[in-house]
Amino acid sequence: MTALTDAAPALAAGDVLDCTLLYIDGAWVPSDGAGRIAACETMIPTPAVRNLIREGKTHQILSAMQTGSASGMQTMDSALASLVRAGKITQRMAEGASSTPEELRRMSGAGGFGMAA
Repeated sequence: MTALTDAAPALAAGDVLDCTLLYIDGAWVPSDGAGRIAACETMIPTPAVRNLIREGKTHQILSAMQTGSASGMQTMDSALASLVRAGKITQRMAEGASSTPEELRRMSGAGGFGMAA
């Protein structure tokens, strides 16, 4: 979301949200085979998300995204965990792309498995 407001500094966050239908961020993660695979985080500016941004509670957006999967939202950790479970990437590669490896391990069912394993 910061990228959106930084790209249009003359607009208030609410103005940017009024014209935003979907926000996608992603990373190219080395695949289990050759090449890379995209892991995408998706945020839909639902009324709840818009309200959090207007009130300056952007630290709560991740929680809104986690509970908004029925609306089509997906966190980066959720995308990475899905790729691990599908055998597209390794747990190690997923953890390298995650900002919260502990949460990723919980989501992918890896338990205590981490970067050292």
